[in-house]
Amino acid sequence: MAYIDPDREAWEVFKGLPRDQPIQMLNLVKLKPKAEYPADHPDHGRDLSGLDAYRAYGRTTAHIFSRVGGRQVWAGKPQVMVTGPGAEAWDLAFIAEYPTSVAFIAMVRDPEYRELVKHRTAGVADSRLLRLEEGGGKRGGFGISAGPVPRDKASMLALRPNCECCDRDLPADSPDARICTFECTFCVACAETRLGGACPNCAGNLVDRPIRPAAALARFPASTERVTKPHKACAA
Repeated sequence: MAYIDPDREAWEVFKGLPRDQPIQMLNLVKLKPKAEYPADHPDHGRDLSGLDAYRAYGRTTAHIFSRVGGRQVWAGKPQVMVTGPGAEAWDLAFIAEYPTSVAFIAMVRDPEYRELVKHRTAGVADSRLLRLEEGGGKRGGFGISAGPVPRDKASMLALRPNCECCDRDLPADSPDARICTFECTFCVACAETRLGGACPNCAGNLVDRPIRPAAALARFPASTERVTKPHKACAA
């Protein structure tokens, strides 16, 4: 039996799990030798492989994946099934991370995504999708936690050093930094005059970025990674 989409029962369980924490989704994908598009699809009848169709899926939905805060955190090429049914041979394996399950749900319900996912359906012969919660604590070996995460190793708000729109410097103590819930960072001028107070990535509201006390900043320094993106509003 092939599995292409979640069944209703599993989907209800997924929605019933906590929605306010990051999740990771383990994907195993087996591709069709030849893509199978429905008769009314523009790519129907074209000589496309399953890999061609899956690449089209990834290419055309990338902006939606990014908009909801998704990112690929790991990818590998399956080689051999060492433990398990040999018939379960996979072509692709990767882990995608989302800021919350709400973000994942928003993606799959997006009208544009629902149209573009037809590329995935055309190219995938079988798949597995497993929701993961990142295990807290230091690893004791083979995935077993060896204890709680020390506070100085916990995830902290990323204090990005610049405006994603105009690249203006925004020091950690700047009162002019504005952020969304995914830590996208903008200066007050771009946030208010160019973006209308809304993040162009997730459409969430932009608010004042908290200022980390100096003593805490010494232990938890600001990020040095500069992020800029070619948003249409920023070119105006």
